[in-house]
Amino acid sequence: MTKRVIILVSNGISERKQASAQNNSLSLLNARRVLYEVVDGADPAQVDRRNELFRISGIRGLYPQWFIHDDDLALERPRTTYVGDWEAISLVNDCDDIPTI
Repeated sequence: MTKRVIILVSNGISERKQASAQNNSLSLLNARRVLYEVVDGADPAQVDRRNELFRISGIRGLYPQWFIHDDDLALERPRTTYVGDWEAISLVNDCDDIPTI
């Protein structure tokens, strides 16, 4: 079973609150030494992946968004699950209740 965190960001974002949330998200992942994949929603080469993640979360234009990708061989196909935005993740982190993958 292989799981990894995917974080959807936008390097073209100008809105301060979302830019701060992106920086906080990446800092948290790095501090906890979590391996993660970054999908840049502003990168034209990643538009299809961004749109797939927007479809999964049901939320467009909000950054960052956190996902768990599961490559478990017992599954019929890999599964990506929306976990939340920075507000949800920070609440879990404040409770020190972030599960290990």
